[in-house]
Amino acid sequence: MNLKKLFTIIHIALITLLIVLSVLTLLLFQNKTHVKNHNEAKLKSYAIASKLRKSSNNLTQYSRTYVLTSDSIWKKKYWEVLGVLNGKKPWSNGRIISWKDSVSKFNFLKEEVNKLELAFQKINNLSYTEKKAINAFDGLFDDGTGNFTVKKSPNLFLARTIIFDEKYQEDKTKILELIEDFFVMYQKRIELEIRKHETISYILLGVINILIVIIIVISTISFFKIKNKIILQFEELKIAKEKAEEKERENRKLSVAVNQSASVIVITDTEGNIEYSNPKFTEVTGYSAKEVLGKNLRILKTNYHSKKFYAKMWQVIKSGNTWKGVFRNKSKKGKVFWEQATITPIKDANNNIINFLSIKEDITESKKTMLTLKESERNLIEAQKIAKIGSFNLNLKTMRAKTSTNFDTITEFNLGEKTFAVWREITHPDDAQNNQKVLEKCIEKGEKFDLEYRIITKKTKKIKWIHGLGEVIYKDGEPANFVGTIQDITERKQIEQELLKAKKEAEEGNRLKTEFLNNMSHEIRTPMNGIIGFSEMLTEENITEAKRKYFINIIQNSGKQLLQIIDDILEISKLGTKQVKVIETKVCLNDILLELFSVFDIKAKENNTPLYLKKSLSNEKSTVFIDKTKLIKILSNLIENALKFTNKGFIEIGYYLENEILKIYVKDTGAGIDLKNQKRIFDRFSQGDPKLSKKVGGLGLGLSIAKENTELLGGEISVQSKKGVGSTFKISIPYKPAKEYKNIKVKETTSEIKIKPSKYTILVAEDEEVNYLFIEIVLTDKIKLPCTILHAKNGQEAVDFCINNTDINLVLMDVKMPVLNGYEATRQIKEFLPELPIIAQTAYSTPDEIEKAFLAGCDDFISKPINKKTIVEIIDKYLLKLDKK
Repeated sequence: MNLKKLFTIIHIALITLLIVLSVLTLLLFQNKTHVKNHNEAKLKSYAIASKLRKSSNNLTQYSRTYVLTSDSIWKKKYWEVLGVLNGKKPWSNGRIISWKDSVSKFNFLKEEVNKLELAFQKINNLSYTEKKAINAFDGLFDDGTGNFTVKKSPNLFLARTIIFDEKYQEDKTKILELIEDFFVMYQKRIELEIRKHETISYILLGVINILIVIIIVISTISFFKIKNKIILQFEELKIAKEKAEEKERENRKLSVAVNQSASVIVITDTEGNIEYSNPKFTEVTGYSAKEVLGKNLRILKTNYHSKKFYAKMWQVIKSGNTWKGVFRNKSKKGKVFWEQATITPIKDANNNIINFLSIKEDITESKKTMLTLKESERNLIEAQKIAKIGSFNLNLKTMRAKTSTNFDTITEFNLGEKTFAVWREITHPDDAQNNQKVLEKCIEKGEKFDLEYRIITKKTKKIKWIHGLGEVIYKDGEPANFVGTIQDITERKQIEQELLKAKKEAEEGNRLKTEFLNNMSHEIRTPMNGIIGFSEMLTEENITEAKRKYFINIIQNSGKQLLQIIDDILEISKLGTKQVKVIETKVCLNDILLELFSVFDIKAKENNTPLYLKKSLSNEKSTVFIDKTKLIKILSNLIENALKFTNKGFIEIGYYLENEILKIYVKDTGAGIDLKNQKRIFDRFSQGDPKLSKKVGGLGLGLSIAKENTELLGGEISVQSKKGVGSTFKISIPYKPAKEYKNIKVKETTSEIKIKPSKYTILVAEDEEVNYLFIEIVLTDKIKLPCTILHAKNGQEAVDFCINNTDINLVLMDVKMPVLNGYEATRQIKEFLPELPIIAQTAYSTPDEIEKAFLAGCDDFISKPINKKTIVEIIDKYLLKLDKK
């Protein structure tokens, strides 16, 4: 800067400072005037507030003195003060102005005015009380409009009471408090403003003094500055030369550093064309500096990065910012390498970008290592996922844990986000205490953690079994970390539980089978002992006829009992094969129940147990499509059980229709079944109370037969029972009403048949001689049927008899015979004699056997051993029908 220019600047600066000094001085005097004005306003405001307080006190004093002394001078003074306040009489200075108008002339704030106006308003309100007291003393009272025109006798007591009571004193106190509040509020504001103006004055005075000092300093410095300017210019030239030499040395150092740098350094223009590259660039890429000079850095691209990647990079650096990232490039020979790059814009003096500096480091080896680590990590995560294992690392000081991805998947909660305390939150309550004890023991004693426990997952609230493994890591002898794994072993635990359950069921099954075999041995031996024992007694010659009949009755009952046992065993075996078919026919449910009632009522009477039957539908509506044999088998087992276990009370059988479901029940007041046994009684070989079952007998198959037959009918069986009260067994099956119905009447049978003297021809197809002799004796000797009996020893002979004897009236066909079985023989006979009644007879009275017999063409079915009553019913049903025709 030359001397002339310096002198001009100093001159302008001094003039400016003098002008500012003058303005500040003027402001200082003006501020002093403001302080004086505020002090005067303060005194005036105090005066007007004091007048209001004095006036209020005078009004109170004058009105009270008057009602106490009755001196009218006090009354006159009271009205004068009130008139002055309201602007009706002059103040002491001779001016007539209301107090309210005088307040408006002051520059009070709204809050301050409100205080005074409220005090004035309360004074006026209180003046009414004072007027009321004065007028009451004078005998004048309010006429209801606020005017005291009503004349009465003076009431001194009222006047004094009004003006001296607590209410008056409270109102008076409030007035004084409001005036006092005004004083406090106004005083604070005025003092604050005065302090503000005084502060401004002090500041202005300080600034003025500072400006004076600055003017003196500038004048002094200007003198010496001009004096030494020439000397300084020579010194500056010397310093500039030294700096230039230092800059040159720095540039040489920088050039050596760039050339010898272990990093690749490239300088390009704003389009990416190379202007400079150091030797490391040649070493990494294979391109010499001369080869790449002027070429674009695109020569290194491998097309690995997307256009979006490069566009974002250019956007960053062209906006003047530094970009950092990784490039996958290729060398001159095509070898791929990775570079960690930092690209920085180079700007000129005007802040314009003129070049880009790129510093890059070859990270190929570290990239390979990182990729290998990532691959290993992925493999580890996948392995953990397959094995359902998660890992964790718990810092025992911060109690924060780092967890693997699969750990979070198993627990459904990322423990890395919270302290390890949340692990306790999701631990199953039944396992939490033990889990904590084991963990504390591991930390305290350095033992390994190995525990199976349960957790409740954070989101889905599933219960999972966990196998936890872990150990404490020590640093400087202190526990630092607790690291380990958790494995989801829920499936294994479920399998273990299922295996335990299967083991228990197998053991229970073996026990039941053993018990069943013992029961079966007992149940079979009991009737066999009766049959064998009493059969031997029958051979004795000296027994009476009565005993003989008694023994025969026992043998017959034992035989029936044994037959029932065999039927149950065969039935359960058939059901076990899952090959039993359902044959639905049109059946009247009322008739079936009546038949069962007739059969079991005899036994019920023997036990002195009433048997009741309840029907809820008419014969027409109760005619349904159902497998009659299976239904009878179900109900027979249920009624038989009821008779076994009911010693007192009653048994009731019945049914009702509910939502197109037919519900048939057998209710008893017997021993009842414990709730815990009510499901297992339907399992094979199971009994509700084995001790009680031993007393009444049975194999434990009846209810399982009833259950499986009910399921074949598309229904279900249930029980409601209470120990010592009784049981109700109920089967629920679909209601399938018949479209056409003909009333089925049960025909009563008699032990003797009234027949016409006509002769019958009956063919008995039976390969067992004893069975044939029994039938022959029954027909000829017992029921004395006039008939010719033909005997065929196999199915083929039966067919031949029917071909050669067209006068055969009835065929009793054994289904199991040599040469040709009864089923095939029946089919062949029905082809040429379709109207000939053929009755199937077999020892296997299972539903399948009955179905096969009817499918072969048999008209009816009887089970062995055949009794006299059954033969009478068959003869009555088929031969008498023939006579009617």
